[in-house]
Amino acid sequence: MSNKPKKQLETRVEYLENIVAALENRVLSLTSMLKSHSIRINAGEELSLDYITRNSKYLDLSPEKAFKFYNDKDKNFILLDVSSEDYVPLADLPEAVIYPIEQIDSFIETCPNKATSILVISEDGLRSIKACEYLHRAGYFSVNNISGGYKYWPGHRNLSHLNDTSSEVA
Repeated sequence: MSNKPKKQLETRVEYLENIVAALENRVLSLTSMLKSHSIRINAGEELSLDYITRNSKYLDLSPEKAFKFYNDKDKNFILLDVSSEDYVPLADLPEAVIYPIEQIDSFIETCPNKATSILVISEDGLRSIKACEYLHRAGYFSVNNISGGYKYWPGHRNLSHLNDTSSEVA
């Protein structure tokens, strides 16, 4: 066999191996997503059709829905605060475990149960989105972003408004 056909064959084999690897990764991703959805449904969570069909990595909860979840005494969850180290919320969420997003690996080391629901909150919801994506990649199945973070958390809105007006008066 001359070099040219051999090289073409090797190139084609390499191309097909890359396709097989990509398909294997896709199957692993879909299997993980199926496990996540199954765990959530088994736990009695209501999943929107949009969440399921988009293959979302985490559930984006409205502040009101997250607040309801947070106050449900029958729910077992971890409230993870990934706000920056210097952020001080206007009102305390005593159940929150605080790991700024830069320290998320430390949280992962302390939380081996990947099926427990995790509510993730931050100052305005941006850091929590990144944390949710990271936790999903780390294999957690029930990750929930609190949309808008502390800024829109029920009860905090009024405190935030009062704080804003008091700084204007001063």
